[in-house]
Amino acid sequence: MNTKTKKAEYFYRVLGSEVFEECKEEKQPVPVMLKSESDGENMYFSFESNKWLPFRYEKFDSNDSQFFAEFKKKQENDKFGINMDITGSSVITDEETLSVEFSVQYISRGKGEIVPAIQEESVLFDMKNGTIQHSVNPKNQKHTFFSFSELEDSSLVPPKKAVNAALGNLLTIAEKFTQKKISSIYFATEPNSKDEKKQIESALFEIQALMRLPFAHELYPVICSKELKNLNLQFKFDREDSDVLKKFFGKMKIENCKMTQNAYLKNPMLLVTYLKMKKCGFKDSNLFEAVLFEDENAKIIDSIEISILKPFSKFCIKKCGEAAAMSILLKKSDSIENKTNGIAMLMQNFRHIPKELVKDILESGFTDENCLALSAIK
Repeated sequence: MNTKTKKAEYFYRVLGSEVFEECKEEKQPVPVMLKSESDGENMYFSFESNKWLPFRYEKFDSNDSQFFAEFKKKQENDKFGINMDITGSSVITDEETLSVEFSVQYISRGKGEIVPAIQEESVLFDMKNGTIQHSVNPKNQKHTFFSFSELEDSSLVPPKKAVNAALGNLLTIAEKFTQKKISSIYFATEPNSKDEKKQIESALFEIQALMRLPFAHELYPVICSKELKNLNLQFKFDREDSDVLKKFFGKMKIENCKMTQNAYLKNPMLLVTYLKMKKCGFKDSNLFEAVLFEDENAKIIDSIEISILKPFSKFCIKKCGEAAAMSILLKKSDSIENKTNGIAMLMQNFRHIPKELVKDILESGFTDENCLALSAIK
């Protein structure tokens, strides 16, 4: 390895623990079956003799090139929901080729067998060419550890420390590639999440975003979101276009002003909220400010399907103006469930709803009484 351009980081699971320790040198796993699994004493598997032998720590004390990897007869997860078969991980970063190779090592077992085998899967992120190359054992494709979608319980989830290292290094690589400062979305939001697996999913998704759209990777979740598709909007991009964000604003007819820029910096998905409001007929900048920079208000708008929000908003705007229409939508005394169900019933049975009930909704909102009255109309 050319140490001038390459950096290697290794992470190995502590025997019988959810903890992964970082090491400077690569190590080989020694499968260990604890006595709770072996129905007797602690055993280790000797690949030389191809059998289990009594385990003694003293035998390995002076051997820094090995580490102990717990072998279980059946697949189990640790307290974070991470597959205990994962024994180690490595991150090899090459600043010359602008690439990061991310590998996961795990123990596999045959059906009804207690003979361990050491497997490894890797992914090479080539920033220069924009490629993600998987190296998957054909016999274990269904267990591929690297996924951009929601990780299942049986997935070989990489350890968080290794994922963080891969993301951090890829951010550095991306800065070299784009010649611009890049801030992480994940590292800014991750501490708010208590779910280890969700944190890993978020970091893996940001890795994909960096690879697909290095000049504006914060925009990638917006472009790929189902929320944008629900607005019948789409955007084609060139990963090497340094003006991709400006072009997105232009294509979506988003006013490039201080308000939208600050909303984007706060949370890129607020651009979808902005576009949703525009689709619904809102134009008042004060109302956009009230929604985009108040999390609870944005949550209300985001939670209502565009198919019912749009006709309801346009009806309200026509009847009583933008401010009054938004006031009805953001009324805190009404639950989101009441708003969603109430708007759906109102739009579905509009022709059959008494004028007095419509008037009361426009004045009082979707109270329990008004929702009950709407549900009684068939």
